[in-house]
Amino acid sequence: MSKRIFILFILGYFLFPTAKAQLVQLPLQRDLSQQNFRITASEDTLPKLPFFDDVSQASFLPDTSWWKNTNTVTVRSGIDINSLSYQVMVFDGLKADGTPYNTTNPTTYGPTDSLVSCPINMLEVADSEVADTYLTFFLQKGGQANPPNARDILRLSFFDKDSEWEEVWEINGDDESMPDTETFYMFAIPFESRYIHEGFKFKFQAFGNQSGSFDNWIMNYVHLDKRRGLENPDNPTANDRAYIDRALTRRPSSPFAPYTMLPMKQYLEDPEGFTAVSHAEMYNLNNSEQLVSFNFTISDTTTNSVLDKPDEATLLPIIPAFGTLDITSSAINTNNLLAGDPDSLYMELEYSISTNDDFLVRWQENGVDVIAEDINLRMNDTTRSIVVIDNILAYDDGEAEYAAGIAQQAGQLAYEFNIPTEDIMTGISIAWRNEAYGQGGASFTLKIWEDLEEEPIYEQATITIAGSPENPYSFYSIGYLPISGKFYVGYEQNTNNRLAIGLDKDNDASAFMYFNTKGIWESNILEDEETGETVAGVEGALMIRPTFLKINEEIPVDNEKAREQVKLYPNPNRGSFHINYPVEAIQISDMAGRSIPHQLINNFSDSQVILDQVKAGLYIVRYRIAGEWQNQKMIIQP
Repeated sequence: MSKRIFILFILGYFLFPTAKAQLVQLPLQRDLSQQNFRITASEDTLPKLPFFDDVSQASFLPDTSWWKNTNTVTVRSGIDINSLSYQVMVFDGLKADGTPYNTTNPTTYGPTDSLVSCPINMLEVADSEVADTYLTFFLQKGGQANPPNARDILRLSFFDKDSEWEEVWEINGDDESMPDTETFYMFAIPFESRYIHEGFKFKFQAFGNQSGSFDNWIMNYVHLDKRRGLENPDNPTANDRAYIDRALTRRPSSPFAPYTMLPMKQYLEDPEGFTAVSHAEMYNLNNSEQLVSFNFTISDTTTNSVLDKPDEATLLPIIPAFGTLDITSSAINTNNLLAGDPDSLYMELEYSISTNDDFLVRWQENGVDVIAEDINLRMNDTTRSIVVIDNILAYDDGEAEYAAGIAQQAGQLAYEFNIPTEDIMTGISIAWRNEAYGQGGASFTLKIWEDLEEEPIYEQATITIAGSPENPYSFYSIGYLPISGKFYVGYEQNTNNRLAIGLDKDNDASAFMYFNTKGIWESNILEDEETGETVAGVEGALMIRPTFLKINEEIPVDNEKAREQVKLYPNPNRGSFHINYPVEAIQISDMAGRSIPHQLINNFSDSQVILDQVKAGLYIVRYRIAGEWQNQKMIIQP
């Protein structure tokens, strides 16, 4: 894997002033009341052996049929490397709602995330079986996030018969048993008779930096049972690590990449050019190679009908033991998608793999598998994602795992898009996130460029940030702006506080991000000074979405009339005037054709223009409304 530049988190914000001038990834604040959690197990349905969690059934917080809901550890995807399954549990320096454990001192060390199991009835473990009873789990340090170092600890404690927590294991970030940040290592913790009781629990507790998403421990496949039959618990062998389980590890990628949402007008212009293939990924947790087939289905979510089945029982190359396999779909039939001349398509992509996975095998009795009928290893054999063809252009999937932004007054951020044919842009949606950074009520100037080295073709000043986790996207209407080819949307901020935008980590549009904090535009794609490799400063997709007219929608008649009723006032004036309609762009020149510097401020009902050090005389004001340019003469008084 190419060397990655670790993202600067909150620590960089406080300790390194230069970090404030960069595009930086940030942890995400979440409203836990809006999350769709599983119902906590009742006292009558507490876990019994085996305890097994592959994180396949969790939604943001660990599955409460196995774990007590502590609102600290989070469940995520896309943060680990060489994934074992689609989701993992993450320990770091943030609570589940995204707030740090310590908000005053960026270097404070102490306890951070913890995870406690539900009480487990261990009384079925006979005295003769105690020595072969183990808690095992797979652990990765850091992954694509900040890794722990020598002083950072993950500790495991058992709840004994005397109702006391007893420390039984711990590891630090420099432990030689975990030499790298890209591998999942298995650990096996033995049992003793004092842990065999009706109310046994176990607890993981992390210690590290309490001010942000630092010192990440990533966990999966937590398994407790008797009669484990491990060959070498101190250094688990391939047989010890093996499960008869193949799991999908990534959501289906958009076949309209790099976009996850696309205007229908653009798709109809070149459907074959936009439609490629979809990708997914799987991992084989068994110690033998496997032959697997897969299905890829595209369904219409509005009619619950199948639009296309590019793959049905398609054989894949043999996947090696403990190996990863990239899955590429067959070609998608655009005629199937467009049958019936739809004006929009809301589609679910589904990958499923056909394997020999079944229920968890506990042990063998006289050559017959003894299984756990309530633990189905097929649950991680299917993944889904949503793509849309309507009137929005987007790189993201609508779910923010992190946030990103800059922290400099007058700093600018731009996001590149490209469309093959002219369209009418009507607005921009931005998913502002994380009010913990002081952005609530902050203002910015919305901008659209055709070329970053030229002046914007549209500005709307002094917009106040709104948005909440319930409805994170704020929509900003821009009238009706014709645009084609390459263009950029973004903003100039009016505060030194960091303005945080939702960042989707399941899709990557890092090559389309630009920022300007030093008077020049810089790409988010950087060159590693040590290796010369190109890397992204922030990886993911910003949640910024241009919106266009729908395929059969036309500019309203009222706007046609508006072009005929535009007034410029006062005229004459002394360098400041209004236009009684929000304009999309404006150019001002003297009678010799020289361009006059100016500031355009778009309000909801009109536009204000302020000229910079202008002399008295006659000027030409050229403005664009509803996609058409008009001219008026204007007199500047002495």
